[in-house]
Amino acid sequence: MKKSKNSVVSKKPNFYLVLVLGVVLSLVGYKLYFKSQTTTLSEPQNLTYTSSKAHFSFQYPASWPFSVATDEEIKGSNVFAEPGYGKIESIDFNEQWERSATDARLGLIEVSKNKDIQTLEDYIKAIDKETEIGYPGGETVMMPAPKIEEVTIGGVPGVKITAQDSGAATLSPVGGSYVVVKDGLVYAFSSVQGETFNKNKEQNTIYFQQLLDSVLFTE
Repeated sequence: MKKSKNSVVSKKPNFYLVLVLGVVLSLVGYKLYFKSQTTTLSEPQNLTYTSSKAHFSFQYPASWPFSVATDEEIKGSNVFAEPGYGKIESIDFNEQWERSATDARLGLIEVSKNKDIQTLEDYIKAIDKETEIGYPGGETVMMPAPKIEEVTIGGVPGVKITAQDSGAATLSPVGGSYVVVKDGLVYAFSSVQGETFNKNKEQNTIYFQQLLDSVLFTE
């Protein structure tokens, strides 16, 4: 018996096409589920600070505490400094500026002058060596040279300094700092990973890196 021209011939679905569609839909569903289960760090609302003294600017999270040393506080810090040395600017990520170290601090930016440090090469030469540390009573300890890595901050060559021992000299507030020397000034950017910083270490580390990435030097 012949089939008429108008007869409908049923077709079996393509097995491979169905298989591929099933895999794609499964992957899409998994991706959507995984995304819903993953939390990401929200972008912080940033504020901008511009220094007319040290001729640079940077952005920092609005959620971070922020204070700048007054002219009188800078003068007090430099009371024993010889001519050609001393702080120009001191920015403390703390509720109030502190001269000494504190666990409440998230970070510190200090700009200083040092007549012996006019270039990055001068800075590296000054710190890339063992340092003798004296203690009350006459005891001395030799601290190893810090680890030095090349970086760029604000388009200017610099170094990341990591102390190999707590007390190794870095010419900066803490053992781990990012340092740039520009126009005879030493810029030291430091995260202070104490109790306050480490309460949200992952997020604060990201925020500090974003701060470094935002640095601009002006004339």
